[in-house]
Amino acid sequence: MQIDENIYKKVMLQNNLNNCSETILKIKDKRKKYLLFMIDTDPKASPFDINMAYESGYDMCVHFAGLTPEQAMGFMLDLYYARSEKNHKYTTMFLNGKDFDKVYDAFHKAKIAMGGDIRIPLVIDPRGAATTAASLVAKMKNVFLQKGEQLKNQKITILGGTGPVGRIAGALCNREGADTYIIETWDQRNQEWLDNFIHKFNQEYDVALKSLLLTNETKRLEHCMDTDLIISCGAAGIELLGTNSMEILSQKAPGKQCVDINLVPPPGINGIKPDSDGGEIFPGIYGYGPLNIGQIKFQTEIAILEEARKAEYGIFDFNRAYEIAKKMIKID
Repeated sequence: MQIDENIYKKVMLQNNLNNCSETILKIKDKRKKYLLFMIDTDPKASPFDINMAYESGYDMCVHFAGLTPEQAMGFMLDLYYARSEKNHKYTTMFLNGKDFDKVYDAFHKAKIAMGGDIRIPLVIDPRGAATTAASLVAKMKNVFLQKGEQLKNQKITILGGTGPVGRIAGALCNREGADTYIIETWDQRNQEWLDNFIHKFNQEYDVALKSLLLTNETKRLEHCMDTDLIISCGAAGIELLGTNSMEILSQKAPGKQCVDINLVPPPGINGIKPDSDGGEIFPGIYGYGPLNIGQIKFQTEIAILEEARKAEYGIFDFNRAYEIAKKMIKID
């Protein structure tokens, strides 16, 4: 095949001009980049949270793992001073990790080191606990509103409630005026540990949670007989109320709402399926599963990260997550 030399030269010239134009455009792109620094007390990052960061519009997500609270504080100070004050809005810090106490210890240490005022966007969502708990409570508030009721004065029992999701959900329910019980179900805990835990948490977060050590299912059932809302936040794959307990509740104390946040079978509350959304799980007992809560959580986490990215500064924790989650399902 004969190639026209003039056409060939014309095509090559055009390609070179295009390549040159792209290079010049890249050089001229001096837009400040939105960076999310995930400061994690766990050995590895959650791919879920990294994905959420990019979904919410950050140009780059950088992860620092396995940090002690002291090390995390040092990293936060480095990030704070890495940009001028007018450019702080382009840097968001994301405190993460499954250990709630370590995450908040790092936050408080950094706040003190910065003079008591963090003037940079900071997200606190310990391994998704803040956005999960906020979504759960917002969902159930809406359920009660649709029945013409409030969370106020409802008796709420949170099984396995000393974990991150349970304690945050408890705080949010209590602030809504609910009579809220945190139930420790692990037989390796004792009453002294639980009393100290709940006293410290109530003081730090200005709530009035009640607590019980109920390692026996019969005792848990007895407590739940006059409960309006039962939330299971225990370890994955651990059943806390089995078939027999749920049948007794159905027969003797119907009308209860039940929520389970764990996908790993068996569920913490027998009868709840991953996609349960308010249907009967036993006669007169209604259930909500983790996929239903997870849909709201997904939207809430993206929204809170977007808010942080667009903000000059601020603390974006479970309180803000709750306000966002309520907006997601259109309630006040």
